[in-house]
Amino acid sequence: MTGATGAVLIAAASSVAKVFLIAIVGFLAVKHPRGNPLIPKESVGMLSRFAFTVLNLPLVYSSMGSTLTIDVLGSLWFVPLAGVAVIAISFAAATITERLPFFRIEHRVDLDALRVACSFPNVVAIPILVFPSLCEYEVVWSTFVDKAADMNRSPIEECTNSLNAMVFSYFFAWLFMFFLMGNQMLVNAGRRKNLEESMSRSNGVDVEVESTEGEGGGTHTRTGCQSLDGTQQQDDRDDLIDDTLEGRQSSLDDAAESTKSVIGSFLLAVKRAVLNPGSIAMWAGLITALIAPLQAALFAPGGALRFAGSAIESLAAALPSVATMITAASLVPDGSGPDGEGDTAERSSGNGGRRKCASWIWPLKFLREGNTIVDPNYMGVAARTAELQQKDRRPSLARIRRASARFGRQSLRVVRSPTVRMHIWFNVTRLLITPLIITAILVGLDCSTNLFGATIPHMAKLVVILNSSIPSAMLVILSLKSEGLSESAAVLARVYVPSYVLSIFTISGWTSVGLLLSIPNEEGQYFCEAR
Repeated sequence: MTGATGAVLIAAASSVAKVFLIAIVGFLAVKHPRGNPLIPKESVGMLSRFAFTVLNLPLVYSSMGSTLTIDVLGSLWFVPLAGVAVIAISFAAATITERLPFFRIEHRVDLDALRVACSFPNVVAIPILVFPSLCEYEVVWSTFVDKAADMNRSPIEECTNSLNAMVFSYFFAWLFMFFLMGNQMLVNAGRRKNLEESMSRSNGVDVEVESTEGEGGGTHTRTGCQSLDGTQQQDDRDDLIDDTLEGRQSSLDDAAESTKSVIGSFLLAVKRAVLNPGSIAMWAGLITALIAPLQAALFAPGGALRFAGSAIESLAAALPSVATMITAASLVPDGSGPDGEGDTAERSSGNGGRRKCASWIWPLKFLREGNTIVDPNYMGVAARTAELQQKDRRPSLARIRRASARFGRQSLRVVRSPTVRMHIWFNVTRLLITPLIITAILVGLDCSTNLFGATIPHMAKLVVILNSSIPSAMLVILSLKSEGLSESAAVLARVYVPSYVLSIFTISGWTSVGLLLSIPNEEGQYFCEAR
């Protein structure tokens, strides 16, 4: 067992070290040379869209289309189900641990953003770079590749493609849960902020009227307010009577509307998860794998369409390194300010603000310039907010006072930063507690099913454990910015930096655990069989 353990530790540490070195290149490219960096900060979003469209989709298609067989398909079923469970457990762990007195977070929007970030890790960029390095070691590929099969590929390539296929199957579950709960929480936070700002502006207009009228006839204004109060009291009594008479019908209508909303949200999440470009590429790869002549023509040496398959594979090969560098570049703070509001405002003005597009597939909206994610359900809120901003531009003393108050709030936003408690809670929950719970559940399931002659797919165990231990996705920050929550996005970005640094060590540890549970020892026995 000592020899296998040593090989596992070396494989895990080497794979993570490779990720770290490539990430350093991306991080430094945004900062150097000074004044003219290799990757300008404002170009990171454009490069991200380029990588998603040109490199990620070919990788999804080639991984599925060239590798999948009936045997592999038989082991894929566990991965999406486990992905849904991992996200639900991650969210529950973040919610429960935050309620401990030491970890309490008072800011509601920050809390929602951090809980979403804890639940949705970066399940593509990091795994697709770690797994090729792992598959270079015989202790890994000899376990996951059928050596008796007649393969046209090397065992290392076959191992890598099989693991990537499981990663993208996991990503499908990730997308479904993100649209079902993660993105919805961020959209609701943006709605809440817009409504609060609208109410604040409405109150500000009332104050302005009082101050203007007060200069000419304060007595008349006070009389009007007293009359309004009396009318308001009568209206309140009428409303109370109406509410009493119609309360039961209103409750039934609310219940029906709530049920309809839940069903609509579920169907919308399914539609977005199934019909986004990444999933379409996955379905296309699956169909290609099921049509043996087409699979051979594209991916077998000497195939009639081998030139097309080779081009797709060449594009796909560039994604792991490019995606890692882009992720690292995204962690560099914006130069325009602590929260990057200046850069965001400039892009918004250049694009004419949010554009109302009837786009219902999220990744297509992600590909638009500015990384904006517009939800058609809440376009009206943004439109009403814009109307309030453009209305009533007359200078007045009250408006000057409001401008001063707004400047004070912006100053507080600049000062606001994540606390030490927030850092500890986020990193402990994301990098330690969640993977520990997932590993314990997998061991329990594996050992219990092993008693009945069934086992969890060994490759799936490694994928699930690794995906439960990696740091959070950058998409959460982009979603916050698209909802106008740049302050919370800045807080989350500052939390991400130490999380990604610490993950160098935690990913190595949890990858080692996943390998020890997934590969046999010297006697050919797996973890549960040896107990």
